[in-house]
Amino acid sequence: MPIRTKIKLLATNTTIYGFGNILSKLSAVLLIPIYTRYLSMAEVGIIALLEMAELFIVTIVPLGLVNAIWRYFPESTKKEKLKILSSAFWGINGIGIIVFLVLVFFREQIAFHLQLGVDGTKFLLILLCNSFLFVGGQFILWMLQYEQKPIKYLALSLFQFLGVLILNIIFIVFLDKGIVGVLYSKFIIFFILYLISGSFILWRAAVLPSITLLKKLMKYSLPLVIASFVTPILTLSDRYFLNLFVSLEELGVYSIAYKFGMLINMLLVVPLQRTLIPMIYQSGFDEDTGKIYKDAMFYYALIGCFFLIVMDVLASSFLQFFATKDYLSGAEIIPWITFAYFVNGFRLFFRSSIVLKDKTSILGWIGTVAIILNLGLNYLLIRELGVTGAVIATVISYLFVVSCIYINAQRIMKIDWKWVRLIKLATITFVTIFSYNGLLRLGIQSNFLTVLLLLVFFVVSLLITKTIGWREISGIKIIVDKISKALKKK
Repeated sequence: MPIRTKIKLLATNTTIYGFGNILSKLSAVLLIPIYTRYLSMAEVGIIALLEMAELFIVTIVPLGLVNAIWRYFPESTKKEKLKILSSAFWGINGIGIIVFLVLVFFREQIAFHLQLGVDGTKFLLILLCNSFLFVGGQFILWMLQYEQKPIKYLALSLFQFLGVLILNIIFIVFLDKGIVGVLYSKFIIFFILYLISGSFILWRAAVLPSITLLKKLMKYSLPLVIASFVTPILTLSDRYFLNLFVSLEELGVYSIAYKFGMLINMLLVVPLQRTLIPMIYQSGFDEDTGKIYKDAMFYYALIGCFFLIVMDVLASSFLQFFATKDYLSGAEIIPWITFAYFVNGFRLFFRSSIVLKDKTSILGWIGTVAIILNLGLNYLLIRELGVTGAVIATVISYLFVVSCIYINAQRIMKIDWKWVRLIKLATITFVTIFSYNGLLRLGIQSNFLTVLLLLVFFVVSLLITKTIGWREISGIKIIVDKISKALKKK
């Protein structure tokens, strides 16, 4: 039986969005060899702190308005849609200006508190400009995502990827600009994307924004702001506490290893999010769409488990290839961070009934508790265990968030997510990883044959236990063929 049509569409668009997300984030990975060879470990640590500040700012400014756009678009007339676009875009710009001015006023205190060095205020000023431009520039990408135009999305992502990568190489390698060069590279590219987004709004929605409509959008989205803070805080708050309790060099090692652990977020979770969430808002949740989401979650779990195995096997190889030997101590961090983000991906499915029933306040409360829990765990565990404490805090925090969302969503709408099959998949994955690490402890070297046998064991176990069948294999083949044909046409 062929895989459902909407699952094929979801998989195809997720793959293309995956390419786009890979391109926008891949520069960070490809720049690791440059950062680790042309910058000191202390400078790499400062870049990690600047990335922390940037992620917080770009989470505050949009105020979750993109979710409000997606929520009200399907039921709006053409005229109302223009008003929504205009109100949201210019509202985001107004909020961005306010945040920019406030943080500029306190930039010296922030730079001192984060220990950014003598040039810290200059770094922050450029960073604030970049954050404002980035949020405005992402608006057109949000709309292309909602309208399911992945090829155009991919083209803009390619521009961002090449631009940031090439400019970083020029500024760091050839002009020796160091950290400032990293910031200048983003400024130039984000400025161009901002102009593209602004032009898009002036062409597509050249109407005056509505304060009343903006208030309506914000009423829906404000609880989601707290929820949207969960990922950046859980991702980066550990950098703040590590900065207090360990050296900048250790922070630099942790930051580089964390980037590899987040590959699953870049390659799988975020691309899925960019396809699945608009689909949920557009199609709702009923018996038919529920079947689609259940199938989609199983495929997500299957690919994610395969990813977990690969990252456990190749963690040291990634660090050896992209960084220097000084960073190899971070290899043991990578599989655990991968696991944390894999778990986090399940909330994309579980939260569907919450957002469709306009119960976004639940996500706000869960986000608030999760943030408090994460900050407390980071302080206590990092103070006692250093980098290991940061990893433990990350895993516990994501497990807590996803569990709370699942429990509350089930209270709103009882959904059978086919847990028996998922538990079998998780058990086989655990046994595969445990077996591999057991072989290493026995002195058996990791080589191509070992890895091949490991993957064969994983797939055969799935077939024997009937965790997957020919329906899934046929479906995956159809998806791959369809994606290949689509890419050849383009």
